Amino acid sequence: MAFPQRHAGLSAGFTFIELALALALLAGLALLALPSFQAVAAKRKIQTAAQGLLVDMQFARVEAIRRSRRVDICKSSDGLTCSPSLAAGWAGGWIVMAGTEILRVQGLQEGLKSGSSLLKIGFEATGLAQGSAGNISFESDSGVGLVQRVCVSLQGRARLAPLGATAC
Repeated sequence: MAFPQRHAGLSAGFTFIELALALALLAGLALLALPSFQAVAAKRKIQTAAQGLLVDMQFARVEAIRRSRRVDICKSSDGLTCSPSLAAGWAGGWIVMAGTEILRVQGLQEGLKSGSSLLKIGFEATGLAQGSAGNISFESDSGVGLVQRVCVSLQGRARLAPLGATAC
């Protein structure tokens, strides 16, 4: 069996122009895919913040029943006190507290904004959220257009509305 012989001066690698064209094509494809990755990342960030708040609400309700006393969850920028005038809303952070004892702290949710008429949610020893029915919405600062709502009933049950829902 005869093998073809190589000529001196010819290489088996890529030329610089071939490599540059392949890299340019790869960069172009990456730029096309970038917006979809940004939307996925924003969606995940929104859902994570809403689920974190939901978990803390459920925790506050259980703690109120367990301790037989009121437990509040409120907006907080410093993790120490309630901040009813917090411009960032619930995306600025929140705390769970029983009286003056801080049970949980959640910090700033970067890249998100929130909307709600609820300044504080208080769970009584019975588990009811007296006067705290409403919803809290999270959405991205980047204008992706996705909204995730955390809904709270008068009975104290918190749940996530479907992603993008306009109401609870």
